[in-house]
Amino acid sequence: MGRKSRTKRQRVIQQTQPASLALKIVTYLCLLIGISSLWAISEFSHIDNTRNGVVFFFLFAFLGLILSILFYILIYKTVPDFKKDRKVNKQWSNLFALGLGFFFLTPGIASYINRSYGIDQEKCSYNTIIRRSSSGGRYPEYYLFVLIDNYEERLTVFKSYWGSVKEGYAVRICLQKGILGFEYIKIKP
Repeated sequence: MGRKSRTKRQRVIQQTQPASLALKIVTYLCLLIGISSLWAISEFSHIDNTRNGVVFFFLFAFLGLILSILFYILIYKTVPDFKKDRKVNKQWSNLFALGLGFFFLTPGIASYINRSYGIDQEKCSYNTIIRRSSSGGRYPEYYLFVLIDNYEERLTVFKSYWGSVKEGYAVRICLQKGILGFEYIKIKP
């Protein structure tokens, strides 16, 4: 019995063909997109300092999902190995990395572009700190809440700056509209 199962297993292993070069390239590209989304996650603190940051995130995350679907369709049309049932089942982890990668990568890149390329002059004013807060956990974040145009905005700041200001202090806030149409908030000393 052991001998038959061994020869059967050997036949199955011998019948499988190595992945094509195109499939290997797609696999590594999906992995690269998934890993590069980790950089994008570091950009999320800057999204917090964008006015309407939640709308900004979900708009570009949805755009990232659309891009991942279009990218998958392009892969499916151009790589013949994706059409074979046996190999597609093994590619779900790559497709998951692709979707998750684009979901986080697109808002991260958009945040970087929006805050780096302004389309108008900075508008600076002094605003009063309404309250301060911090998050718990291993890596806490520090927040200042200020009124800007009668809306309470939460700003993420460094611990050293957070410790140097108190509620009721006036801080210099500069708004600059980014190239993507969202205003980015900067705290100036």
